[in-house]
Amino acid sequence: MVFIKKIKVASFLFLITNCVFGQMTGINTQKPEADLHVKGDMILTETPVLSTQAHVLGVNDKGNIGILPVVPAKLMFIQSSKLQTYTDVGSINKFNAGDEFIVAWDLSEIVTNNIVAFNGNPSNLDTQYFEFKEGGMYEISGFINYSPNITNKYATERYAGVNVAIQYYENGKWENLAAARSLFSIDYADLSQTINVAPAIKQFAKGDRLRMIFKRPASDFGMSHEKNFGIHKPTGTAFTKGFKIIAYK
Repeated sequence: MVFIKKIKVASFLFLITNCVFGQMTGINTQKPEADLHVKGDMILTETPVLSTQAHVLGVNDKGNIGILPVVPAKLMFIQSSKLQTYTDVGSINKFNAGDEFIVAWDLSEIVTNNIVAFNGNPSNLDTQYFEFKEGGMYEISGFINYSPNITNKYATERYAGVNVAIQYYENGKWENLAAARSLFSIDYADLSQTINVAPAIKQFAKGDRLRMIFKRPASDFGMSHEKNFGIHKPTGTAFTKGFKIIAYK
């Protein structure tokens, strides 16, 4: 008799347990809309490192949590295989006097972009720039393949130089964010070499602008660059220049 009563009690408890766990549970809400509906913050401490098979969780605009099919990257990457060289006397003189030359791009050369607008008027390089669609912390880097194209191997000077810079627009003028300088020995000054601008990180606001430039360090710095100087494509390479912006949110 006692044994039968224990079975009935166990069955009743099992039924109650199933009913409780079958209902939706709400924390800080009287109307839960999921098995567990939390209205408010959540803190996890001392969380373990998961295996490489772990998935990334995301939250949609309704607050639903689920596994993301991909991790959405905030990135702008552009690369080109086009040359940007100069043969006219006017451009040669301006460059050797120390003028800045803007690295030019075409809209079709953008590989991926979800963070900036591109102003790429092909008829006026002075208006070429990238404009941030939203504020945040960004990492910027880039490269060009450059040659001063100096063929005079008997000049008194034994080297030529070029600066490459990534610039941002502030207070009505362009300022250097990151830059690199490359020197060309007279023996190889007609060949191209890759000039990398190392990554720089900076906080930008919506509407801030970026561009890349190259220039002679000074009008009296090393040898003068000659006809057909500029951005070339070295033998065996696919691209002449590249520019990358990564968002850190």
